[in-house]
Amino acid sequence: MPPLADRSIEAILDELQAAVRSLQSGSLLNRASVVNADGRYVTLSQLAFGQVVARDSGQVTLTQNVATWFDGAPVLDVFVQGGRLRVDVAGWLIVGGLNLRLSMSYSVTGPSPAGLADGGGPRVVAPDNVRSLALESKGNAASYQLAAGFPDLVEGLAPGWYRVRGAYQLVGEVNPAPDTFGYVINRRIFATPL
Repeated sequence: MPPLADRSIEAILDELQAAVRSLQSGSLLNRASVVNADGRYVTLSQLAFGQVVARDSGQVTLTQNVATWFDGAPVLDVFVQGGRLRVDVAGWLIVGGLNLRLSMSYSVTGPSPAGLADGGGPRVVAPDNVRSLALESKGNAASYQLAAGFPDLVEGLAPGWYRVRGAYQLVGEVNPAPDTFGYVINRRIFATPL
């Protein structure tokens, strides 16, 4: 027959003190899990603010002067629950030509009707010059360069999967073909659901 457990007040207090010491010495962040921005369950200590990152070190080359935006990489899918999404955009822009403006912006599509990271759903944010990196060339004898970034906040989003992608535009005065060019290099987009 096993010995009877000590159920005195002193023994109960010793057990409670040991439990409190255990809670104090361990991180509560490692004991709770949440869904991160990639849609995976992770411990709170691994959440890292739920940021999803997309990078493309390749080069976007634009040689036509058109007012429409061209969608391209980088592309990321992010799971939004709280209705807001911070988007950070960065890149290195090079433009040549007379009175030509090269811009890098972004678009947001979603939420996906299928509930998947598939890029489905309506476009809720279109690329725009008011939220873009922009560089203008004032002369055709030289090119201009700019490496920069900017943050933006998208609000009023329904819960679900959203796709964020880079968008590019080269627009301005009509120039001969060899003098009309824009390059965007080392493009990055970070998306943080809030």
